[in-house]
Amino acid sequence: MNSDQTNFQKLRGSENYTIWAIRMEAVLTKENSNIIIDTDEVSPETNSAALSSIQLCLEDGPLLQVKNIRRAHLMWISLQNLYCPTDFSSEFILCRDFFDTKLSKFKSMEEYLNRIKQLSDELKSKDIELPRQVIFAWVLNNLSSSYRPLISSITQSLRNNIDAFTIESLFSNLLDESERFEFKNQNEKVMLSAFQDNKNKFKAYKDKKPYKITKGKFCKNCKKSSNNTTECYHLFPERAPIYWKQAGQSSKNTQQESRQDLNPDNNNVDILYTMMDHKALDFDMTINNAEVYKTTNNT
Repeated sequence: MNSDQTNFQKLRGSENYTIWAIRMEAVLTKENSNIIIDTDEVSPETNSAALSSIQLCLEDGPLLQVKNIRRAHLMWISLQNLYCPTDFSSEFILCRDFFDTKLSKFKSMEEYLNRIKQLSDELKSKDIELPRQVIFAWVLNNLSSSYRPLISSITQSLRNNIDAFTIESLFSNLLDESERFEFKNQNEKVMLSAFQDNKNKFKAYKDKKPYKITKGKFCKNCKKSSNNTTECYHLFPERAPIYWKQAGQSSKNTQQESRQDLNPDNNNVDILYTMMDHKALDFDMTINNAEVYKTTNNT
């Protein structure tokens, strides 16, 4: 067995000895060397295998305590004597650990509830069975303020029916609520991230200033909110930039062409005026008392 194969926490001391011993015994059983737990009369191969497996599952402190022991059975007994409290000391440690367990000390609701269940079971194994009401009260009292609506609902149900919840059903409700909170928090983070992205995009667009709109301005002439009447380019074309003048001239030419298309008789008038430049009209009122037009060419 090597350190990469251990997928559980190494022995640190009395605080995790109980769970470590259970898992360590399972490892030795898998390797067919668990016989060293009960006797020292084992083959050298079995002793070496068990000894190395135990050493690889110890933190530095416990490892230094048993570094000179060469028999696996003696090492197991020494670790048990060092870190497995007995009688009142073990009961005191378990009670202290139980009432020191709070949700804020764990990464998740699941870890918190598992620790509560573990300690209550260990106390029960020592003939110290905590009343269900004590476990309920301690678990609910150490939740964060986010769980207040659920706590109120649970306490109301228990007030009406003391058997409304078992430990398992209570823990199940708390796990469901924690998952709902986690899902809600993830959605809020996604929405916040999307809002921040949109805000950054809007800021980048705003920095480009494609249109300049000044608050509080209004032109009575062109009816626009980008300038005052005194700044109107239509009234004061000399103040207009070059590109605005060019655009205005182009628009003016276009309007003139449109008017010519709508009034084709203007071309005939121009032709008549041209003809009149080359011809002169004379009036003779003496022939048969009627107006007579005489046209002569200019040469």
